[in-house]
Amino acid sequence: MVRRTIKILALSLLAPFALTGAYLGAAALAGLVPIGPATDPAPREVDIYVHSNGVHADLLLPVAALDVDWRRRLPSYDDPDVADGGFPYLAFGWGDRSFYLNTPTWADLDAQTALLALSGLDSSVMHVQSASPPPLGPRTARLSLTAGQYHQLVDFIDQSFRHDGTGLPIPIAGAHYYGKHDAFFEGRGHYSMVTTCNEWTRQALSHAGQRTAIWAPFDIALFHHMRT
Repeated sequence: MVRRTIKILALSLLAPFALTGAYLGAAALAGLVPIGPATDPAPREVDIYVHSNGVHADLLLPVAALDVDWRRRLPSYDDPDVADGGFPYLAFGWGDRSFYLNTPTWADLDAQTALLALSGLDSSVMHVQSASPPPLGPRTARLSLTAGQYHQLVDFIDQSFRHDGTGLPIPIAGAHYYGKHDAFFEGRGHYSMVTTCNEWTRQALSHAGQRTAIWAPFDIALFHHMRT
């Protein structure tokens, strides 16, 4: 009886480590497997960027390119002082609502917020920030898209917002990291261990016809395929 109890306790203690190892192993394997076309013969017309802070990767799109002008699509970005104040790009990120709104820095993260995000029960938000083209490096890549690919990417991002009755994204009043140069909007879907912020970025790139991993809960898989 004692041995059985000890065995059960040992298995209970080891289970979280085994699950974590399985998750990390699956992420590593999936991150190496590519999907999507390797090339597209159409001319490239729009440059976008994928930029990571080391944990979370954003998509940087021009404020205005081709027939897409985000100033007409986003409340809070129809003011020239916001969209054109020396920032030709907008950085788009998707993620868990409580995590995004309550943790402007990693020092603000607590266990309750992290567990709620991983549970998949919380709602999501879109974060939009004015940005300049970042210097290329290990955490930044530039992609040149065809007109068709760019419109597919814009469509994916637009569908990640919740919209009001007029078809415009719904801003979250008073939610900012950087004053007038960023804004939060109600998002669609739920963050989880499977659908992370980086997986959203991977899905966006895949939707735009880019070669990427079959699953990318971490940003390393995104950059692996962009560099190969």
